[in-house]
Amino acid sequence: MPSVTSTLFKDPLLGLPEEDYKHEWVMSTLDKYPHLFKIVTPIRVDNLRHLLLSHPNHPFVESIIAGFQEGFWPAAKADLLVSQKDGFDNCRHVDVLDDVMQGS
Repeated sequence: MPSVTSTLFKDPLLGLPEEDYKHEWVMSTLDKYPHLFKIVTPIRVDNLRHLLLSHPNHPFVESIIAGFQEGFWPAAKADLLVSQKDGFDNCRHVDVLDDVMQGS
């Protein structure tokens, strides 16, 4: 099925998963550091919206428009992420390859 035709039947793209709202560090990172998640796209969203006004699958189209305006949320599950509130200091990690490359 061509990709254009398949958009007629697609479910809307998902936003931030409900279960991720329970993670204070996820929400506070999004709130405190919006510059880390700056949305940059060459897509002219208003033009795209206008071109898709007659598209029959409005929920799918609106989810695409929202993604370009607010960002697309990756399919990551915050419950599975390994995180430390103060970050992870990797500078003390000894890389085995470093020893091999240096002839140790």
